[in-house]
Amino acid sequence: MITPSDKDYQIAKQIKRGERSISHPYSELAEWIREKYSVNVLNVSYSKIKPDNRPRLSIDLETKTDRKVFEISRFSNDSKKSKRVVQKFSEILENSNLVLSLKDIFVIFTDFESVARVEANENVPEEQANSLIPQFDKENIWCVKKLFSSLIIFYHTEAEREQAVKSGMIERYCESYSKIIKPYDEFGYLNSSPVNPGIDSKENLDKNYGGSWFYYWR
Repeated sequence: MITPSDKDYQIAKQIKRGERSISHPYSELAEWIREKYSVNVLNVSYSKIKPDNRPRLSIDLETKTDRKVFEISRFSNDSKKSKRVVQKFSEILENSNLVLSLKDIFVIFTDFESVARVEANENVPEEQANSLIPQFDKENIWCVKKLFSSLIIFYHTEAEREQAVKSGMIERYCESYSKIIKPYDEFGYLNSSPVNPGIDSKENLDKNYGGSWFYYWR
């Protein structure tokens, strides 16, 4: 799951809400992973990925901390742990007299928290996000932009941006935006780790990105 619209995220959300449960035999693997690695597993699913129908085992963990248990780096999983998960899944299938292709199977580990944070931020209406501007009317803010789980406060000039950084405005923006986004934070992940706004300038956008939001967000 990568975005709030992904099917895997929607299923994990239903499980998180208690509206559905993990089906067998995936529930057995989920419980084994929980016990062995001390993590919270929301869902486990099996699929085949086009164009070659390679099997994929998806382990949907709850938090970023849970996900990091299975990573060497952000974009590299621990191959030994992945292999052990596949071995256990094979044992479960055999004991349940179930047959699924495991040839060249790969395992992905995702976390629910990261997508939930994106969803909360995306659900904040633009007019509410931009209500920060009149709240800080003396700061000469040009605009406020949201993207995924990010929030960026744009000043008109680089000099204004630098002054805002020095004066600690980020902390003040963080506190104010936490109040705005709270009603959209269904699962409370932002309570302990709120969206930390960044600060940029229209001058930077115009000078280095030709005034294009498309190139800025790439």
